[in-house]
Amino acid sequence: MGELPGEPLGLEPGAAYQMCLRQLQQPHPDWQAVQALATLSLEETLRGVGAQLADLSHQIMLASRR
Repeated sequence: MGELPGEPLGLEPGAAYQMCLRQLQQPHPDWQAVQALATLSLEETLRGVGAQLADLSHQIMLASRR
């Protein structure tokens, strides 16, 4: 597969997931790259879930003050 980005912030949202899927479709996937890309994709997803939970928590706090 070539070079992987050093920082996940250099990727567009969903890019690691798409790159992982493309790598898996190769006749002889680079399993190390697949694992790294899957990890980056998971990290991105978990950050998104964390941000959603923080927003929801903030909204609940504001609603409870009314």
